[in-house]
Amino acid sequence: MAKTLSIGLKAEGFVVVSVGNGIDGLHEATENRFDVVVLDIMLPGHSGYEVLRRMRARGVWTPVLMLTAKGGENNETDAFDLGADDYLTKPFSFPVLVARLRALIRRGAPERPVVLTVGSLSLDPARHTVHRDSTPIELTPREYGVLEFFMRNKDVVVTKAEILRNVWDAHNEGPDNVVEVYVGYLRRKIDAPFDTNTIETIRGVGYRLQRPAVLTAGTLSLDPTQQTVHRGSTPIVLTPREYGVLEFFMRNKGVVVTRVEILRNVWDAHNEGPDNVVEVYVGYLRRKIDVPFDTNTIETIRGVGYRLIG
Repeated sequence: MAKTLSIGLKAEGFVVVSVGNGIDGLHEATENRFDVVVLDIMLPGHSGYEVLRRMRARGVWTPVLMLTAKGGENNETDAFDLGADDYLTKPFSFPVLVARLRALIRRGAPERPVVLTVGSLSLDPARHTVHRDSTPIELTPREYGVLEFFMRNKDVVVTKAEILRNVWDAHNEGPDNVVEVYVGYLRRKIDAPFDTNTIETIRGVGYRLQRPAVLTAGTLSLDPTQQTVHRGSTPIVLTPREYGVLEFFMRNKGVVVTRVEILRNVWDAHNEGPDNVVEVYVGYLRRKIDVPFDTNTIETIRGVGYRLIG
């Protein structure tokens, strides 16, 4: 089938690279740039699910259309939770496949972490888990749904009607204050035990999930307003570039970031410094934020990049 699809897509004007297993597919998807990826779930080596999971974990946000003979809502949900952009079940119409691929290409590849984070709070849609730093938080399915909606709309004011429509349904017949009740449940679980205030009430409108004023990773803290860094109560003096690298890490805590992403966000797209400039500055940071405190905050993911843990 892969050969038939390749011939058909080439006839439609696409430049096609085709491989027959998940190991080679992962290599191609992470080492080369593509406008869109068609990924079959049933692959030898690595399954399509595993290829997709590893792509997103490595910060590769190329649009992905999952293609499979397996049906059912659970399979589609698994694919979307792992970061798929579209899904087709065999047998399918070839013109529909072409139309969907062109739509994905027009949409492009916005960068988006698979794990949603707001300060020290993280939510993993693939594993259905929530953590405050390294502490797991147990939520009911409805509480989880409310929190996920907030986190996908962080810094945006959302109304009670929008929450009802997206987490319950448009015809919900529960009590009028059901949203307030569940926001209260969430606050008691994600904020009260940690002395944080994540969900802001906008009177007369709704709620907003807000970023904390101070970014934290364990005992390490960074205040973007004051541009200061502390390990516990000990101040740490950084150069502007070191500070920029650390702030980027802390805003993406728990997420693997590539060297290219660091260069693009802290330097610029046309940086002409040495090839190892990121490694050099990570080394500088480690000597200031970790070595004196016998900690290990920046994890090297070999062949990919780095991850801030805390």
